Amino acid sequence: MAWFIHTASPEILIGRTEDLANNGTVQTQCGRRAHLLPSTPAQLHRIAMPDPTDCNGESRATCGQPSIRFRHTADLPLLLQRVHCTLLAATAAPAGVLVAGAAPMRGNGIPGLTCSFTPYDDVTGIAVGRQVAVAGGSSIWIHDEVTKPSAVAAQAGGFGKQYVARAEWSLAEARCDELAWGADGAVWVLDSRSNRLVTIDEHGPLDSANSLASNLIDVAGSGRVTGFALHEGVPRFVTIRKGDGTTPATTTRCEGEIVDLVAEAVIAGGLSDPVSPRLRRGRLWLLDRGNRTLTAVDLADGRSRAVTTFDERPSGLAFWRNLALVSFSEKHLADARDAPGAADLHSPGILVVDMATGAVVGRLQIEAGVGAIRGVQLLTNTSFALICGPQQRYSPTSLSWSLPNSDETSRYLAEASRSLVTTTVDRDSLLARAIQVQQAGRMTWAVELLQHAVNHPPPSAIALNDLGNAWQEVGDLSAAISCYRRASAHDRNYHPARQNYGLALIHQGRVDAGRRQLEEAPCAAADDVSPIIAALALPPVYASVEDLRQRRAAMVHRVDQLLRSGLQIDTRHALAPTNFRSAYQGENDRDLQEKLGQLYRGHDVCPHRRSDVTGRPIRLGVISAHLRDHTIGRLNVARLERLSRSRFDWSIFSVGRYADAIATRLRNSSARYIVLPAEINRARQAIARQRLDLLLFTDVGMDPLSSTLAFSRMAPVQAVTWGHPVTTGSPHIDYYLSSTLLEPPGAHAHYNEQLACLETMGVCYEAPKFPAATAARSQFGLSESATLYACPQSLFKFHPDFDSVLRRILQSDHRAEIVLIEAEIPYWTEMLRSRFRTTMPNEHRRVRWLPRLPRDRYLDLLRLADVVLDPLHFGGGNSSYEALAAGVPVVTLSGRFLRGRITQALYAKMAAATKGEARAPVAVDEADYAALAVSLANDAGGACRDWIAAHRHVLFDDEREAAEFADCLAALATDQAGRYVQHA
Repeated sequence: MAWFIHTASPEILIGRTEDLANNGTVQTQCGRRAHLLPSTPAQLHRIAMPDPTDCNGESRATCGQPSIRFRHTADLPLLLQRVHCTLLAATAAPAGVLVAGAAPMRGNGIPGLTCSFTPYDDVTGIAVGRQVAVAGGSSIWIHDEVTKPSAVAAQAGGFGKQYVARAEWSLAEARCDELAWGADGAVWVLDSRSNRLVTIDEHGPLDSANSLASNLIDVAGSGRVTGFALHEGVPRFVTIRKGDGTTPATTTRCEGEIVDLVAEAVIAGGLSDPVSPRLRRGRLWLLDRGNRTLTAVDLADGRSRAVTTFDERPSGLAFWRNLALVSFSEKHLADARDAPGAADLHSPGILVVDMATGAVVGRLQIEAGVGAIRGVQLLTNTSFALICGPQQRYSPTSLSWSLPNSDETSRYLAEASRSLVTTTVDRDSLLARAIQVQQAGRMTWAVELLQHAVNHPPPSAIALNDLGNAWQEVGDLSAAISCYRRASAHDRNYHPARQNYGLALIHQGRVDAGRRQLEEAPCAAADDVSPIIAALALPPVYASVEDLRQRRAAMVHRVDQLLRSGLQIDTRHALAPTNFRSAYQGENDRDLQEKLGQLYRGHDVCPHRRSDVTGRPIRLGVISAHLRDHTIGRLNVARLERLSRSRFDWSIFSVGRYADAIATRLRNSSARYIVLPAEINRARQAIARQRLDLLLFTDVGMDPLSSTLAFSRMAPVQAVTWGHPVTTGSPHIDYYLSSTLLEPPGAHAHYNEQLACLETMGVCYEAPKFPAATAARSQFGLSESATLYACPQSLFKFHPDFDSVLRRILQSDHRAEIVLIEAEIPYWTEMLRSRFRTTMPNEHRRVRWLPRLPRDRYLDLLRLADVVLDPLHFGGGNSSYEALAAGVPVVTLSGRFLRGRITQALYAKMAAATKGEARAPVAVDEADYAALAVSLANDAGGACRDWIAAHRHVLFDDEREAAEFADCLAALATDQAGRYVQHA
């Protein structure tokens, strides 16, 4: 049975209930306190649950032994232990309080989940304060903490607090639906039967409620009050279900609103069965049950926004710090919107959501024995609490409930301390759960789970390898390499660890050591890609021009050997390694890319060939791992947003789940936003199911999944554009979308695809927003008197040919300082520093290294530069747009290939708009480059800056570029691309 939750920022997809790691059983007997039987962890995905009503033809409840069966995610006890809290849930059928907390740490250092169940006559809500209040029917039970538990209870251990029912207050003819602790130790209770709020203090119910609450009947009208929110300990806002009060709560749609009791005014409407209003950080949060959302209401203007959408109707909401707890109520038949599987029954459960990230960080699922969860709370400052309610007295003719007297308390607690079930978490469950949260993008939590798994004896190469993978995704390459090294040492024949160790060393820049690991690793399968990874291994920074040439020749030789060996990788299940670094060698990569294309066997899963689009929008798909706050996102967001919905029915296929501003804009503007599965075959099928007319890759070669997909056919027409400006080598990519401004004569020879060129850049790049105040150089540790030549580029763009240009600049301008940005991987920075000490022995000390900068600081740095330097062979793209927006000259040398011609294309557009009234700083050779840079950085730079300032506007927000981009896509999809295609 599927249980999914979707949220907009970020979007979350939680797996099926079969993915829950552990289970437990709670047995209750009529006439005595709940009795819980211990259980063993169930195997992930395979938990057999007997029918809870199969008891000699009768319900187990009527036989006296109803059972409550539950499952939970492996991370739930870890979470409860970390935040030092206990989970309380008000249940129905049977009525009671289900308590879940972290069990004591075992020898493996991993906590389990400890649960208990306390039956009551009826339970409709819980409130937590200095005491615990439980509402049921017309009664309120007040529980006091027992500071000196019995000796037997203390010996059992495992719980930090114990609460025993000490007082009962009855509200005649009332229905206590919700309660909360207010000011002065009083508890507020909502009587939904009479639409009134009642306060109860230590002396009992007050005769008349607060004057604010006395207006409830008036403000509710003919509707029903469903919840209230306190402000400074007093009810301030209420949710109302409109109508005559007879509309059942399970109705899919019933109108609702929020009323401010002080203003006696409706502040938000248009809701559907709103419940559980809660004030948090200046906003009112509630559950919009009819729409199945967690909704936030702005109190200033009454605007409501659905933050999270569920596939089930939520029943209760609570907050604690950055955690939101959402309960899901009674089993019910899914309505017509729940396709497929509209006849499935949904189960009660609880989600714990990290509101800072939107990630679900824990989940408890009731499998059998509980018909509803009506409310949920967190009890703080204890990893597990014991709740002892009123005692159930049983006779053949009646049931009664009474408070335990002081003489009974010790025995009562002792009995309760034995009535616990503890589920333990084994390493396999931890590993499986960690992989799930890792695939969902919750990397910090995955690392924590995996660290627990690694500490579980005996040592495990599998756990160490998985932890290394998680460290890599978090961004700690050194920690990842340490894990891979330990895993490889523990089991030399464990191929994944050996492969990952080699790949991580290559990524770090220790290419030769990494290649040796790959070549020595045992072959795991016929589709093992280790030989290709080893063949393509290149350093991020070369020691010299000769080093670059030798390594390229050796790489091409290794690829030729693989072709002669007959190796071919079936991409049905294997990911093709990317050949990212060869593009920075300054050579024509077409032959190399085509050879690699022969090593990968793709698959044609396109469900149709070209179809007539007359009378309907073109079905367009756009795929990338970088449609977010990234160069690729900034190059594409504006032109995609401008695609006409009447002309294009377009979908985003995102490799990875993102929630930044650019990703959110694309999610909101596209017809569909689909996060692709990590498994290649499922991703391929997910795209094919959309029956596209055109599939556009914004980049190929930067991400393994999207790059592998480029070797298969999922749409009748497939194209790529210049996010990674090199040909793909794939026979299934039909067009390479570029610009006449970007391409040199004869450029078609650089691509195995048909080259389709726009007359404009086709980008519609948005003008960057700079900080209001310009920073001072001293804030970066830079000299106010130096001439600053900034080259804020990734270090793999620093071709050895560029060193001679930098040396000439430093030799020609004695005040010159060249500003570079350190790499994210420290070893890369040291590689380039070492090369500079050789190629610029007297000048390298005037190279200033800055740490990686946040975007605002990076834009500030651009404005402080006298000149920006464009690297040779593979220049700037996004960075050139940004530097010119700052009004700073960018010196460039036009390259042989697109990747070295973007800056000169921007100047060409400016010159065309201004009829070339000034010379753009485009050099003719390396010597001219250095001389031009020095000239512009000093006396001659004023005129160029003035020209840029006057005409840079033509580069940004150009609607003509977006329109031509759309026209070209339409032409490609409808077999009318002739006017764009470049021929010999």
